[in-house]
Amino acid sequence: MCGFNSQYGCVPLDGCGNSLIVPFMYIFFLVMGYVGINLFSGIVVDAIGDASSVCPINVNTLAEFSDRWAKFDPSGTGLITADELTDFLYTVYPPFGFKGVPGFTRRRVVIAIGDLGIPIYDLMYVHFKDVPRALVQRVLAEGSREKHAEITRVMEEKGINKQFDEMWFRTHGKKHHNALETKEKSPLREYSSALIIQRFLEKSKLERTRRQSKLTGLDGATKLAQPAPSHRSDTPQEPTVQDEPGSPAVP
Repeated sequence: MCGFNSQYGCVPLDGCGNSLIVPFMYIFFLVMGYVGINLFSGIVVDAIGDASSVCPINVNTLAEFSDRWAKFDPSGTGLITADELTDFLYTVYPPFGFKGVPGFTRRRVVIAIGDLGIPIYDLMYVHFKDVPRALVQRVLAEGSREKHAEITRVMEEKGINKQFDEMWFRTHGKKHHNALETKEKSPLREYSSALIIQRFLEKSKLERTRRQSKLTGLDGATKLAQPAPSHRSDTPQEPTVQDEPGSPAVP
């Protein structure tokens, strides 16, 4: 037998091969097993690292967000007040927060959290499970209200928000779920709008009071500048008769 060729005079295939196969196999496995695979792995890892550094949301931003939240919620209840959320976002760097963003005052932060579309519980508290998800949607929307509304609609239709909630309650127990369900739930936009209106009215009242005080001060200054009225009597005084030379003396 000569393998696939069994004709007369063929060269048989059985027997030992060439001794060069040993260094060939060593070189092959060395190149493919160490150099090739490591080179391929390095390219993949570098590509993933570059993508993570370019992406505005990565592991570092999420870790910073969680660490900062723990300072406002040291007991780990997952709830902070809406006022604390304003302070929280005002001290967190972008993309989640507004620290260092030019022109972003506390009033603009209140308006921004009203546009997040997250719920508020008992007209006071916001929950950790809702805030990062809403902030991610805000980053993906890139400042477009239409795009943000489209992302929110897709997440509701696909049941992504429901899956997030179920995963959270599954890991934190039924007791936590029942305690959160008993709270009154309303949109955070209502709180934001009410707070802005309240501050506007307070500012208007303060400005009106300041204006009235200024007018009162001007009236007082005008009265002080006027001359004081003379207290002369209305009864005419008799003229004084002086003694002329040669006139008889009055007895």
